[in-house]
Amino acid sequence: MRKTCSPVSDVVNKAAKSQGFGHLMVSDQFPPLSFNQLKTKDGQSLNWRGVEELISSQASFSRTGELLNMEVWLISETGMELRSHEVATNERFVLSLPNDLLEELDEDKPWEELFQMVGLKSGPPRELVFPTLMGRKETKVKPFTDSVILTIYQYDFSRYYCNVYHVDSQRLSDLVLTEENISDEALDKLKPYLKLNVDFVFEFLRKYLYLGEKEADGGQEQGQLYLELKYNKDDPFVPGSD
Repeated sequence: MRKTCSPVSDVVNKAAKSQGFGHLMVSDQFPPLSFNQLKTKDGQSLNWRGVEELISSQASFSRTGELLNMEVWLISETGMELRSHEVATNERFVLSLPNDLLEELDEDKPWEELFQMVGLKSGPPRELVFPTLMGRKETKVKPFTDSVILTIYQYDFSRYYCNVYHVDSQRLSDLVLTEENISDEALDKLKPYLKLNVDFVFEFLRKYLYLGEKEADGGQEQGQLYLELKYNKDDPFVPGSD
């Protein structure tokens, strides 16, 4: 089973709580991380020795659900890449790790965050990717009555990662959307907005997300939040009004 939240969500939401969401810009969501700050899995500084070097490795499920053997390699003085092998299909993928991507990683556990956030595009061709941030807003997700911070990342036109954070209670919930839990009808309605405005994509998904709350148990004061997508063709999305 996947964890309820990921390190990247943890970093983002801690920053939101400490800085105040109203003053938090998208570019401030992640602490900057330079190449020189990165370390190997053993805590050693990165030093190019003239040959490719394995920096870190992990076997785990990607954010989009595939079981991958993943390895981060130092391939030049300032070049790195993530190599992965999908167990089920025996396919192999390579993702270049440019500086702007590395800057988004958590300073304390960059490789753990990288392994947990990468996913595969459905293709063709299938590709290993780090998600694109589509938007992050303080909003309401029905039927939950309080405002939450909703963050949505995109892997491709049919694959998304949604995370909600309730600031007052510090509760989180997330949902991975793929072609398995997004209907073809919903995708057909969503596709035109991908070429128009990413804000429309964010608002389309927000409209049909369902944020519920389970009954509290085990002495907890509040129940666990859960997130679903409930597309309703009889309640069409209208850009700018939903």
